[in-house]
Amino acid sequence: MKNPIIITIMSLMLLVSCGSDKRIKLFNSKIQQHYSELEGNTVDLAKINAIILLPREGCEGCISDASQMAIDLLAERSDIAVIFTVVNDLKLLHRQYGNSLLKNNLVSIDLQNLFRDDRVMSIYPQIAYMKNGKCYKVEEFGNESEEFMRLFNPTN
Repeated sequence: MKNPIIITIMSLMLLVSCGSDKRIKLFNSKIQQHYSELEGNTVDLAKINAIILLPREGCEGCISDASQMAIDLLAERSDIAVIFTVVNDLKLLHRQYGNSLLKNNLVSIDLQNLFRDDRVMSIYPQIAYMKNGKCYKVEEFGNESEEFMRLFNPTN
């Protein structure tokens, strides 16, 4: 009786792991495509430790909190990038955040809607952890995982 349960649990773990690997590969593809097609791109992904993906539609409170934290981080750090996704109104985005923020080379807008893909999109802000120019993990922003805490509280 124990063997079928163990086999079922192991099979589910394998499926989740494979799905996660596919999602990471898809994120890497979208990130590479986004920055390669970005006009005037000067971001060196090898120097980026995280990319914050901020959707313009979804959980409003979550997006507001993550947006403010991202703005604060951009003032202090040069290893974190921000991509605004699901942008339907560029004028509103400019009014809300101002040209100085949006002209920061670490801030970009997903004009191609690459991250609107259902396989990667979320109504919540997400953070893609990067190492050597590649994404190795994606989670909801503010998850307070070990990576999140290490990235945002480097002295702790």
